[in-house]
Amino acid sequence: EVDGSYPQFFFRPSLRARWSPTALVGLGGRVGLETRGLDGGDGSKSTSVFGIDASWAAGMSTSLTAGLGRGVSQSITLLNRNIETTTASLSLSQELGNMRSATLDYQYQIADYGSGGQGEATGSRNQNFHQLGASVSQKFHFDDFPQGVLSLFYNYNINTGDAPDLAY
Repeated sequence: EVDGSYPQFFFRPSLRARWSPTALVGLGGRVGLETRGLDGGDGSKSTSVFGIDASWAAGMSTSLTAGLGRGVSQSITLLNRNIETTTASLSLSQELGNMRSATLDYQYQIADYGSGGQGEATGSRNQNFHQLGASVSQKFHFDDFPQGVLSLFYNYNINTGDAPDLAY
């Protein structure tokens, strides 16, 4: 719930599957239908949601992952609005030894802001985001905890939507 907005409800039944045809290849997917609405709002709206991904291990220490997905979430910048996002991503990871790893990520996201219910929202907008990221991580093993991770990361974001002055 976002301050000043109607409480929102949602329901998302979905099916998920994962398959590894070889030790180096993994495939995954999910499909579902999300219904969201506002208590005291203008009804509810259903949206198909999905996600697919494929990963390939180029040996024991390098992996490449690609994904495509669609989802819905409540906007925290526009009251009583939802965001329908379609995202494509690509990630390259390399194990460096001594429980260290490095990752490069690229993500492109189309975000459509609309009404929290059935009607089309006044002030709706579309945003297109490009994100390039890099990270270095160190894993730790503790006596009381099975594993910990410390990461240093940098993300560069570009907003090419129709309302860049509302970027975050």
